[in-house]
Amino acid sequence: MQSSPLYAIPLELRQLKQFILWKDDKVPYQINGQLASVTEPSHWSTFDECFNCLQLGGWKGMGFVFTEADPYTFIDLDNPNGDAAILERQLKVFNEFNPYAEVSPSGMGLHIIIKGKVEAGRRRHPLAVSSSTNYAPMTGNVYNDRLTITDCQSMLTQLWAQMGSGQAAQSLYKGEEKETHDDKTIIERATNAVNGDK
Repeated sequence: MQSSPLYAIPLELRQLKQFILWKDDKVPYQINGQLASVTEPSHWSTFDECFNCLQLGGWKGMGFVFTEADPYTFIDLDNPNGDAAILERQLKVFNEFNPYAEVSPSGMGLHIIIKGKVEAGRRRHPLAVSSSTNYAPMTGNVYNDRLTITDCQSMLTQLWAQMGSGQAAQSLYKGEEKETHDDKTIIERATNAVNGDK
């Protein structure tokens, strides 16, 4: 099965026991079919274990879990939806980092993996950066083929700092914090906002 696009994932990632499976909802699963936690190493499997399960059917794909213990960071470039300014910024990030990159499962975004760490996940739509307690769905649909993951710590630190300025920046939700408002309150606030029609 070496002909699978997933074998285009750099070997240094495939050698780590940090893989999970996922279905349409992108929720992470263990190879035994139970839910997986991105903070519980015993829930993760090897690349080959996940790959073999994937061949049996019932799964949409596999993903790599990022942790404090590994040197990697995941940059997610979402679909710019025709916004020229956003696309220009994304291209600038991509060209400056010149990283290993895959087309996202939707086919409309780009997943970048580099060496370097940030203090916490951060999102400035449609750009997200995360070094741990997160996973990236892997496709092997390579956009920028690199045999090794490049070290981009200085550029990553600069990007993370830039993403932290302004009101549009936010921390990535890890799924652990308690809700502070119910759904009805949040929907009402969104509807009554200046751009509530969106």
